Amino acid sequence: LNYFENPTTSYDNTKYNFTAFMHLDYIINENDKIFLDRMKMYPNIMRPNLIKNLHLKKTLDDLGYKFIWEGWSSGNCFQYNFDLCINDEKKYSQKISKKYKLNSYIFDRFLTSTPLKSFYGRLKIYKLFSDDIVDLQFEENNAIGNLITKLKNYDFKSNPHFFLVHHMSPHDPWIYNSDCSRRDTNEIETYPPTGYKLAYQCVLKRIKELYYFLEKKDPEAIVVFQSDHGFGLGANLNERAKESQKVFILLKLDKKCSTQNLKGKLDMVNNIRLALSCATDQKINLLEKKSYSSYPNCRVWRNYIKEKK
Repeated sequence: LNYFENPTTSYDNTKYNFTAFMHLDYIINENDKIFLDRMKMYPNIMRPNLIKNLHLKKTLDDLGYKFIWEGWSSGNCFQYNFDLCINDEKKYSQKISKKYKLNSYIFDRFLTSTPLKSFYGRLKIYKLFSDDIVDLQFEENNAIGNLITKLKNYDFKSNPHFFLVHHMSPHDPWIYNSDCSRRDTNEIETYPPTGYKLAYQCVLKRIKELYYFLEKKDPEAIVVFQSDHGFGLGANLNERAKESQKVFILLKLDKKCSTQNLKGKLDMVNNIRLALSCATDQKINLLEKKSYSSYPNCRVWRNYIKEKK
């Protein structure tokens, strides 16, 4: 395992990071307009008619890899693309209440291109829904645990496979204890650090579980553990901007794949480029590292997010 100290992300925004990841390239620059078309961004780009045109998907198809996506409560294969599911997720999706599915459909179809969908997610975080919704998020946001369960009988000797696992935690809502059990709904606070620390410890536990699982099932697997952005815990905007750029990167690569001279170069775009190079015995082809911030003291989105007085 190769752990990299003090790495930074390209974007402090999930949509930008994952969209760039799927394009294998940075998708915006500082001259872009404040808002991009959200229908052309993650997770909407995972739909069958859109993902087929993305660089990562086309590359994997050319290499004969099966693409599998394990997501979270608001972005997963059974909502966007059944072809990316491991199992038949249609039966699983029936657990969701009709009211919840109707609300999700309305926001997905009509409000995706506006900030309101993000605000809707915040309403769920701030306990305006029942224990049933918390239970649903507790189950669906556990992407690593769900993946391990689904892979117990998976044929790893079949065609090559690529797994994109979007594990929501330690993102809010902080519904996990350090042992990954469910916190009581009344204990779920709207601001850290207690809940964040517990969730972070749970994630480390899940990472260890996945690592040892793959060591038994698929010891030659190339694995990239990475956070798409950090969490701003600072007292002011400048501190939060710096904290949001700090990420976690842990790589399990083939022994013949060198990790020398990679410090300061890795992020979600270059990590996947590195993994593809290692998997195909090709020369490592990384892009020049770029970083952007959506905080108001920086040029991108400066008119969108305002510091509260």
